[in-house]
Amino acid sequence: MIIYFSGTGNSLKIAQQLAEQTNDTAIHINQAEQSEILMSSSIGFVFPVYNYDIPVLVKNFIKKTDFPKSIFTFGIITHGGDKGNALFNLSTLLKEKDVELTYTNDVLMPVSSRIMYGMVTDKIAERTANAKAKVTHIASELRNRINNQKGGRKKHLLALISHMVESNFLKKRFTPVIDSEICTNCGICIDACPALNITEQSSKAFIGANCVQCMTCIHWCPHVAIHFKSRQVKAKQQYHHPDVKLKELIINKNR
Repeated sequence: MIIYFSGTGNSLKIAQQLAEQTNDTAIHINQAEQSEILMSSSIGFVFPVYNYDIPVLVKNFIKKTDFPKSIFTFGIITHGGDKGNALFNLSTLLKEKDVELTYTNDVLMPVSSRIMYGMVTDKIAERTANAKAKVTHIASELRNRINNQKGGRKKHLLALISHMVESNFLKKRFTPVIDSEICTNCGICIDACPALNITEQSSKAFIGANCVQCMTCIHWCPHVAIHFKSRQVKAKQQYHHPDVKLKELIINKNR
């Protein structure tokens, strides 16, 4: 079983490709059932690096889930150039559940977080093409149950940065808001939000207090009605994996 979390589709595409090449199944983290996990012969996690760390939804999932002992477990992270402490922290979390992380790897992808700084995502064609070759290599090692986990050391400076980004001040700065004058209440952001944090209020979409800063809503809004509090977002700054359709990402079906 390959359990993935994805906002723009980068990690979703990697999970799909790995599942196809290893004869496995890719399941969104919100749909992974405890009973299926306990019966699995292997468990893999595919997710993006957020603020040099693991996305909070992935952390929470691992903390509340029981895993089979002595199982082949792997972690594949997608990132834009810095792996941070994501794999180290994944290994640490799993050890707390008495599970050893057997195999790890990473895939360089387009940087969707550039939108935070008003920048346009670049190197899309180059990185998505290279990612396919990297996935083929990873899939081969997974089929052969390669054990490449050598531990690794925690990067304390990056851990400090991650902690600072999680402060209430920076969370508020990077929590998106919806422009009610532009919003057409199409419901895409409501259905796509992995944190179930967007609802309908007064016939408009509204972002609640439990945002995980995944930026799914910002990148997929067809009317560019979602932006950061201090800055508008432009259509050319939106990004999602070119081979991922919106219907593949929507798993909530709240409406």
